[in-house]
Amino acid sequence: MLKLLIGLCLMAACVAIHAGGLAAALRWMSGRTFAQQRFWRWTGRFIAVASWTIVLHLTEITVWALVYYLRDAMGDLSSALYFSAVTYTTTGYGDLVLPKEWRLVGGVE
Repeated sequence: MLKLLIGLCLMAACVAIHAGGLAAALRWMSGRTFAQQRFWRWTGRFIAVASWTIVLHLTEITVWALVYYLRDAMGDLSSALYFSAVTYTTTGYGDLVLPKEWRLVGGVE
């Protein structure tokens, strides 16, 4: 049960990271009117927001990986990052798996 609570806390942390990051992007975009700017300027802004969103996702993946590593659910940080990335993105290769007591946490990710 404790491991599931850890997973739920990690999920909440990811929501907070994403909400804060997207709120910052929206503040950056506010006050700009599409009609006032040219197509390429807005395209550049959307690329910047998309890039920022990827940084947010990578941060969330890293948070999960650090918990897996620090709680000895993965043997090394590199494996934890890889496992977290393929789990977070729902690729799920299955070449690395969590110990039995951590498997539900992987499902929450």
